[in-house]
Amino acid sequence: MESSSAKKALKSGVWYTVANFMLKGIGFITMPIFTRLMAKSDIGDYANFASWATILASVFTLDLHTSVTLAKFEFKEKLNEYISSVLVLGSLTTMAFFLLSLPFKGGLQRLLSLNELEFFLLFLIPMFSPAMQMLQIKNRLEYRYKLSVSLSLGSSVLCAVSGILCVIFFQNKLSGRLIGTYTISILLHMVIYAIFLLRGRRVDTGYWKYALMISLPLILHVLSGRLLVSSDRIMITRMCGKEANALYSVAYSCSMIVSILWTSMNTAWSPWAYEQMDRQDYAALKKASRPYLLFFGFVVFCFLMIAPDILLLMGGRGYLAGLAVIPPVMVAYVFQFVYSLYVNIETFSKKQKYIAIGTTIAAVLNIVLNLIFIPLFGYVAAAYTTLAGYAVMFGVHFLFVRRLGKLDWYDTRFNLSFLAVFVVLMLAVQLLYLNSIVRYSIIGLLFALAAGAAVWMRREIAQFIRSRDLKPLLAKVRSLPDMLLRKGEKT
Repeated sequence: MESSSAKKALKSGVWYTVANFMLKGIGFITMPIFTRLMAKSDIGDYANFASWATILASVFTLDLHTSVTLAKFEFKEKLNEYISSVLVLGSLTTMAFFLLSLPFKGGLQRLLSLNELEFFLLFLIPMFSPAMQMLQIKNRLEYRYKLSVSLSLGSSVLCAVSGILCVIFFQNKLSGRLIGTYTISILLHMVIYAIFLLRGRRVDTGYWKYALMISLPLILHVLSGRLLVSSDRIMITRMCGKEANALYSVAYSCSMIVSILWTSMNTAWSPWAYEQMDRQDYAALKKASRPYLLFFGFVVFCFLMIAPDILLLMGGRGYLAGLAVIPPVMVAYVFQFVYSLYVNIETFSKKQKYIAIGTTIAAVLNIVLNLIFIPLFGYVAAAYTTLAGYAVMFGVHFLFVRRLGKLDWYDTRFNLSFLAVFVVLMLAVQLLYLNSIVRYSIIGLLFALAAGAAVWMRREIAQFIRSRDLKPLLAKVRSLPDMLLRKGEKT
């Protein structure tokens, strides 16, 4: 029974990792289309709306979907009843916020830089979107990963295609993208919402207190995380205009390929790392973390080198002015990658409150720095304030782990040196962007090294893809210095 559950969990992890790449891939595929069909001001306006929608959804719905995971074990056979009851609570709180905002509608639109359609969508979307979130959580808990992935990919493809078609045929391109993208998702979420109500059969307000006890303490953490990611776009729109936000948003989206890589690698690394922590095999953890970081660093450096080409593909020549945004944002994700090692220690030690504290501090600092530096240096400053936010988050988690007395679980000197190297590389690659011959020569060398490494580790890579077992791959990487040393002695 335990073996069967482990196999299901393994398959589920593989499917969700692949689906995550595919979902982000849809965004990368459609971005060049939208940037060529829409004006920069419309791209910036859409990014501003998407940022507000992401941030305010946590406030309107109270993030009640976060309670479903624990509710699955608390209420078991009554989960559908629980979900239907909590969905109604989320809709009521969203409706309450909507009614309270109506008297101030004009002022809020000016404050948030939203048009009439965007204002109403801001409330309509979170009325029903929690239904999809709760369904996905339920499917994951029940290992119904094929249904979950199919729903995610299917709805994303439909929304993307509908958005493109509406942009083509609508005279107002911004309205076309908003209507095309969100109409499909709202209708789908309404259907899922109705199904939950039918299956739940009743709305029990007794579940509301339980849901609020779980979700309310997490709102600050979730909201801080969303502010850290989205607040810069909002502030750029207010301080620099919609076109500046378009340049920043497209460049930032190109940088997020590093975030996808981190998410996927962390999915494989974390279970193995927790296993070593449980065994108290800290030497293995420390030893394996070095090649783990070096592999990620190598890939990020490759992306830094081809950043101008990625941006040219995604946005066209009109967006190359935003190139300076990419290096600091990619390096910010390097800091995120390293501090996630320490977050794993906090999670293992059941100190999740430290995670929330770190995120909140970074979000507040990011907003304050944006207020100071965007007016002085323009939208590019937001990329460096983002880097500062993630650097501070690393520092906070580093100090918390030191407080726990577990700093020696990783190689501190190596980790700090790794980050320092990337800060230097961030500055160096921007000089290389000025010399295409040197840059492409380095890219060729990197490609040759990557191809050679892939051939050398082909068996271990194939085994990892099949079983998600990191051990053989890490062992192969760790054997490289010894192999080079032996060859050097022979010569």
